[in-house]
Amino acid sequence: MAEQRKPVPVVLEDEISLTDIIMRLWRRRGLILVLPMLAGIIGVIIVGTTAVSNSRTSVLYINLKGIDKSTYPNGVAFSANDLLIPAVIEELARKMKIDNTQSLAAALTVNFTAPQTRGIIQKFNAQLGQRGISATEIDSINKAFAEELQRATENTLRIALDHEALGLNAEQGSQAVTLLPQVWSAIYSRNFRVLEDTRLQGISYETDKDLTVVLSVFESQLALNNIRRGLEILSEDNRLKGLQTEDGVSPDDLLQQLTAFDAVYFSPIISNFLSSDEELAVYYLSDLFLQIEEINSQISNFDTIIKDLKTIQRTDFSAGSDTRQSTDALQINEGALNDIVALANQASLSTYLTKILDRKHELVVKRTGLQKQLNKTKLNARVPEPFVITASGKLNDLIGHYNALLKAGRQLIAQQTGKLYQPLGSSLVEGERLPPKAKLTVLLSIIIGGFLALVLALILPHQEKAKI
Repeated sequence: MAEQRKPVPVVLEDEISLTDIIMRLWRRRGLILVLPMLAGIIGVIIVGTTAVSNSRTSVLYINLKGIDKSTYPNGVAFSANDLLIPAVIEELARKMKIDNTQSLAAALTVNFTAPQTRGIIQKFNAQLGQRGISATEIDSINKAFAEELQRATENTLRIALDHEALGLNAEQGSQAVTLLPQVWSAIYSRNFRVLEDTRLQGISYETDKDLTVVLSVFESQLALNNIRRGLEILSEDNRLKGLQTEDGVSPDDLLQQLTAFDAVYFSPIISNFLSSDEELAVYYLSDLFLQIEEINSQISNFDTIIKDLKTIQRTDFSAGSDTRQSTDALQINEGALNDIVALANQASLSTYLTKILDRKHELVVKRTGLQKQLNKTKLNARVPEPFVITASGKLNDLIGHYNALLKAGRQLIAQQTGKLYQPLGSSLVEGERLPPKAKLTVLLSIIIGGFLALVLALILPHQEKAKI
């Protein structure tokens, strides 16, 4: 039997064995080591370049005090830019020994925000991201978001300083953002007197009234009116109604004393002078008549406006009723939109009408007071000189008590408000020197370099060493 031959394996020329692959990689081991290292170095350079361009910011959050609805205690409007006015920047630059005030101003930013703002935004974004919510629900969420965001930010300021742009370190940046609100509070309190209530300014009087002199009588009448207004302000302010003088006189007590003085002492004295033939008294009476005539004219104009407004309201209401009768309740068509506009107009007209009626009431009260003064001239009261002297002493005592209450009220407001702000913790530094995922960037560079090295090691032709 013939001997069977074993089949000879056929090796294709383009077939690469695992051993060949390993040998190729071994021959290119230098490339496989060097290329990932070079890629890693390139990654480090990229990260370092980004780090140089990144800036770190010194930040301080402050809570505003005594500033309600963006208004200082004295009624002046507040703005976040008040902290960046030239006077504040110059004083801050002087304290920090910074020569370039323009660069300092450019590096500073102040705006309304709060640390919890990000959490509020995330919470409402999650609510809006829910499936199946209706347009009405979206409007309700947006409204609630706006209200909560306003409550969180309306009294909180974020002060930020790019201290590296000024060549300052983090400690100096922290010092600068801490000093800025201090400088602002001091300048506005001292130079602009924002801590004072403007309604209590300019209504104090000297205790030198002499009711035996005609001119002093008329000046005293003006003073009494203003004192009454000042005492009403003190009584209506919950912070000030508990004030007392050294003698224990409160604003309410002094109001009662003022009313009694006016009825018992001042009314007879002013009536006596108004009924006299003094030239000043005649002029004063003529002025009273002119004031009453002007008030009557204003009231007449207000009556015309009120009549016209009521006519417009009745017309709009009738038109709106006709529209509602012809409108499908389930559709917002043109008629329904007209109805909504009519209702909005009605609300605006009602608000305007209320203001007109309030103004008319003020004029009527003022006219009544002027008419009362005119009626006093018919009394022909004759008062003895000792009575007038006694009245002068009592009036000056009233003015003295009032000035003491006024001074104490101003001091109390300043003490309660103190600084215009309160820091919310200490300053901090925002921004990282290294960019986010810096380590991952370098690691990916090394991996990419290694992958390229493996590919090149496999595809580059192998050069045999020449045999001698």
